[in-house]
Parts: sequence; C-alpha cells; structure tokens
Amino acid sequence: MSSTSSGEVGIRDGVSSARYHQWALPLQGRYHTGDRGLDPRARSGGSGRACLGSLSVDRTGPALVSGEYRSHAAGAGGRVVRWPLNDATDLPRADNGATVGTATASAAYSTPVFQMQGVATDGTWYYMAGECPQSWVPDLIARGACSCIHRARPGGEPSVVTRSPSLTQNLSYSTASGRLWGLNEYTGHRVVFSIDPP
Repeated sequence: MSSTSSGEVGIRDGVSSARYHQWALPLQGRYHTGDRGLDPRARSGGSGRACLGSLSVDRTGPALVSGEYRSHAAGAGGRVVRWPLNDATDLPRADNGATVGTATASAAYSTPVFQMQGVATDGTWYYMAGECPQSWVPDLIARGACSCIHRARPGGEPSVVTRSPSLTQNLSYSTASGRLWGLNEYTGHRVVFSIDPP
C-alpha cells in the first residue's frame, strides 16, 4: 500500500490503503456455508451452519480443512470440516462436477477444543490450536498467556502436543519437512514457529 496511516480500504485520489496494513490480498472468490442471510454466530451448541474461523490446505488430499471458533458460552467445542478440492482448478470440488457450485464436505467432526483458531492435518492426524486444558495450565490467568496445540484423529479425543504462544492460529502442515507451522495474532508479540509433531 502507498499509505499505512489510513483506516480506509481501497484507492482514493491515487493513494492505496488497507486499514493501516502494508499489504493487502485482492479478493479472488467467496465461499459461504448455507444461507448467506443467516448469522452463524447466533447458533449455539454446535448445531446449524458452522462459523468458520480458520482454513488450511491438506496437501495429502488435496483438500481444504476449516475450523470453527467456539467460546465456552457458545456450548460445545468447534467443528473441523474437510472440503475436497478439484485437481484441475484448485477450487472446492462441486458435487455436480461444475467449476462453481455446491460442494459437500468430505468429513467433519466436533472437537472439545475451545477457542480453536487454527487447524491443519498431515492426512492422518488433525492438529488444532486452541485453549489449553486446565490439566496443562491450571491457573486461569496463565491459561490466557498461552495456547495449546492439540492432536486427534477424526472423531477421536484430542491430546495436547505442546503449549504455544498466546492466541496461536493459522496452522499449516508441510508434507515435505513433516513439520507443523503456526503463528499467533498477538499484536506486538508476533511469533512464527515450527514444531516436529510426534
């Protein structure tokens, strides 16, 4: 952007700005789950349309893997959903084979991981960034100072792999290196990390 001091988004009088950010990605397409007129955040207890909060590429698929952020007040933990991709277009594979259309998830399950802000898979295990369980971080204030990386097979109970920086999100699994990558959203304390999962 030519300006990072403006809260505006777009180009005005030849000056490009992206709400104080140095870079912006152009909108290429839009996906939605179900009726666009409904507010998915108004749903509770894991029913209804998923409120997707994270997305990664399953390079073993190929597929997209999305995760749903859920707070304790919203009920059960978030859902993990896997969407097949079309090999020819790298877009979600429509049920009828068309380039654009309705795509049905190939797998989905609900996890007890709360405040999930990142999910990735190595093709067997799903890795989820979310709140640490009390058994890992007993003190409530300390629990807010870090996140945990959880691991589970589809439909299985998750177990904690390790603690991670506070507000960890955006997980990605590299099939080339066998490593899990992530970063956090903590302003002023941004951390990019890589771990060798078990």
